[in-house]
Amino acid sequence: MDAVDFFTSFRPANNPNANVISWENLRYLALSSRLLHPNMAGRHINGMLIAAGRAAAFMPKLRGMGIWNGGRRHACVFRYTNIDGKPHISWECTWGLKFQFDPSVINCWAYVPMQGQHSNGNFTASVNPKLMRQCDTKTYASIIRRLRLGGIMQHFISEFQMWSEAYLYQKSKIGRASCR
Repeated sequence: MDAVDFFTSFRPANNPNANVISWENLRYLALSSRLLHPNMAGRHINGMLIAAGRAAAFMPKLRGMGIWNGGRRHACVFRYTNIDGKPHISWECTWGLKFQFDPSVINCWAYVPMQGQHSNGNFTASVNPKLMRQCDTKTYASIIRRLRLGGIMQHFISEFQMWSEAYLYQKSKIGRASCR
């Protein structure tokens, strides 16, 4: 399921409080999204990230969420983690700094860890845009590794199969120009 579809009822124009049952025990979530592409408008990406943050407010035990996409010569990963009360969002992509977070995205995600807690207002979200090299994103395994949820989100046999495919891909490229 695409993250756009998963979070559709949480879009800013909708009122998610009306019919939402919270995901009380959900700790990790990883989804792909067709919006994470260099040719997509930033407003669409920001809208989806706001919807994801609004949905995360109904996930009181959420420790990590990853939204990703990869394809021919492009890859992108949005990641949220909350380890020991230290929320963090990050953005990695191959298309440079063309995309910027809207301030409302940062504010939305900064509010997520306060759900169900008596906060003194010290929770913040930090954003570290990071440029991925295209050579680091040749296979799905290399992109999924950037979610940093391996072992939690996928069965070890699936992970082994992906790494085997990545190994065979790299082996077929021996002798060709490498990325530096």
